[in-house]
Amino acid sequence: MNIDLTRFRQPCACGHTHEITAKTVLIESGAIQKLPQVVKECGLEGKKPCIVCDENTYEAAGKQVCQVLPNHNLVVLKAEGLHPNEDAINGINAGYQDSDYVLSVGSGTLNDLGKYVANEHKVPTLSVATAASMDGFVSTVAAMTLNNFKVTKICPAPIAVVADTDIFSKAPYRLTASGIGDIIGKYTALSDWRISHEVWGEYLCENIFDIEYSAVVKVAENIDNIRAGKKEAYEDLMYALVLSGLAMQMMGNSRPASGSEHHLSHFWELNILNKNHNGLHGEMVGVGLACVTKVYKDFMAKTTDPAAIIHPYRGMDHESLKKVLGFMYEDAIKESTPDDMLNVTPEKVIAAWPKIQEIIGKMPSHEEILDMLHRAGAPSTMEEVGVDSKLLPDYLKYSPFIRGRITLVRLIDLMFS
Repeated sequence: MNIDLTRFRQPCACGHTHEITAKTVLIESGAIQKLPQVVKECGLEGKKPCIVCDENTYEAAGKQVCQVLPNHNLVVLKAEGLHPNEDAINGINAGYQDSDYVLSVGSGTLNDLGKYVANEHKVPTLSVATAASMDGFVSTVAAMTLNNFKVTKICPAPIAVVADTDIFSKAPYRLTASGIGDIIGKYTALSDWRISHEVWGEYLCENIFDIEYSAVVKVAENIDNIRAGKKEAYEDLMYALVLSGLAMQMMGNSRPASGSEHHLSHFWELNILNKNHNGLHGEMVGVGLACVTKVYKDFMAKTTDPAAIIHPYRGMDHESLKKVLGFMYEDAIKESTPDDMLNVTPEKVIAAWPKIQEIIGKMPSHEEILDMLHRAGAPSTMEEVGVDSKLLPDYLKYSPFIRGRITLVRLIDLMFS
């Protein structure tokens, strides 16, 4: 499956020009053997890569990458305790030497490290995906841990992704289940995006929306085939994950792929009110999806007359935000400035209510989401990822400020409570 990227660069009916930096995305059996051709298509033929792996991804794919690209520098990081932090960055820089580009072999952490180091050296980066575990392969951010704080750094996305089905379909299944959770989390992400569009006119591209939604549905319909190890279903999952990153590139931000479910996930990952979570990113997103779906469905079922309970937006409670968010407070305020909630009035919400009902009505039920997660072999409860479910009301109240976007969670908390 060599994804035709030209269709994503076509003039769009929304009137906006969508740009993507990716040149090649190849998902198929034996894809690593075509890596020299991919490098040539990227204008890097004859250039020396810094191949970055950990001990596990070196065995899974790194050896093959080194064989087909013999003129290289190689960095193999210790897999145990690997984090995208200063130690890992220094380890890569020690082996970078006279490299012309960075080629990461792995998934989330290694992909982020590859992007970050490549950005430091002002060189391109390519990604060889070894697991269908997350949707950040071609995203323009790197999730890093610097000075012991989790931060998001803007970095150019990889210009190519090569995913060899023979390799990523054999990754530890937990990583694949995490990828499923990350993708089906788009059910609430896309719903939140459309609700924000309806209540205050946030820009929404129907083309990007439809591309993302179609990929999500296809993965949801193929969960059993993925669990059964069918390679075509694995390729559909990897395609959906890469496509999600392309949608973010086209949009210029993560709006098509991140809503209330991701806000919960990011909040948990930052350990603001909880400690020592044990979930992978996609697992946390899947659990966030389950939580948010129940909140949305229950709220819509009990709210027959929104006009009777809605009130004007009262502004941000800075005292509570500062107390709860602590070191994240300043970043949260930056994320929420300008405050999009100032564009929302009770009249606008009431006028959009039939559309909101329709949007939430099209979402899978809470029971259907739980069934998807169970069939995928993914966590579905907060306790399974090491998060205290008793604190869910606080998580729902404060997690939206991690990204500062309008979601139904935010509307419920700020205008209906």
